[in-house]
Amino acid sequence: MARNWFEQGHSSVSIGMLWETMRWLTGIETTGDIYRLNNNYRSRYVRLLIERNPSWETAFRVRELRAA
Repeated sequence: MARNWFEQGHSSVSIGMLWETMRWLTGIETTGDIYRLNNNYRSRYVRLLIERNPSWETAFRVRELRAA
């Protein structure tokens, strides 16, 4: 989703928008047990996206982790 967003010419995106879109899509496309996306993991996933795609570092704003 993020890659597609950037390919459309956008220079930044929020993990919140991506997260809520994934929730909406999984809620529509799944049956039975619903796959849950816990808000506690948003900051970890954005860091994973940046780690796997270093050029996206400026596309997301991240705060210092409290646990760091």
